[in-house]
Amino acid sequence: MPSLGASLPTPASWPPRPAPAWCLTLALLALDGLWIAAQGWRLAMRDLLLLALALGALQLPLLLRRYRRDARIAATLRAACLLLLFQAGAACLSYLLIAWAPPLVDGTLAAWDHALGLDWPALQRAQAGLPHTAQLLLSGAYLSGLPQILLVLLYLGFSGRATRLQDFLLRYGAATLLVILLSAPFPAAGAWKHFGAASGPELASLTHFESLRDGSLRELALSRMQGLISMPSLHAAMAVLLAHALRGTPLRWPGLALNLLMLAATPVLGGHYLVDVLAGIALALAVVAWRPSSQH
Repeated sequence: MPSLGASLPTPASWPPRPAPAWCLTLALLALDGLWIAAQGWRLAMRDLLLLALALGALQLPLLLRRYRRDARIAATLRAACLLLLFQAGAACLSYLLIAWAPPLVDGTLAAWDHALGLDWPALQRAQAGLPHTAQLLLSGAYLSGLPQILLVLLYLGFSGRATRLQDFLLRYGAATLLVILLSAPFPAAGAWKHFGAASGPELASLTHFESLRDGSLRELALSRMQGLISMPSLHAAMAVLLAHALRGTPLRWPGLALNLLMLAATPVLGGHYLVDVLAGIALALAVVAWRPSSQH
């Protein structure tokens, strides 16, 4: 007969320690909720309902024991829920901070680029002169950010790399929050607008920027949010973190090549200054070098 002590959980395993990525996400959502309530923002309820339905659909398979007890399926589905919640919270926070509306720093960022020897309009003309195939490759790489995140989540989860997946989610969350927070004192309309180089579709993707800054946009609609951060570049940080997440796997070299192309495409296709990209890379490298004290 086992002793009573043998049946009790050990101090190391009880109470269970929450995953750091979940703690980060819940803190983000709490901050958003308090800010939205205090400042009188509106939330598009239809989008919240769709988010709730998506979360429910991801958790539905876990009601069945065969899926709940499969570590790979359970880890992947829970990570997908975490990612959805985090992305929603991060998007809301970025809008709330843009509405703070301190003076723009485009002139300063452009001057820093010039000091580094970069002529952004010349770079745009050079990229426009590339062969059509090269332009398609750069465009595809630039647009691959979110699909890559989904691929990394599915690959790490279903290949049994749950610890690596949790590590990626924590680092991605930390980097994204740092980018959003650092962008607040460095608001910029971006190189497209500063140099008058944006076309119709590019301008259409930035329509919320002025509306947030002048106070005319007060609704947060998750399905219609735009990527409005210039400094630091989230695309640049994402490229580093995605390549890092695939290290030591069969996808490491394709992942590295694709993310180098993403970095090359980001200044022109993302309307970023070079210093935006360099800051995003530096921030991501700092997050990669970070060693969280808790193991998960």
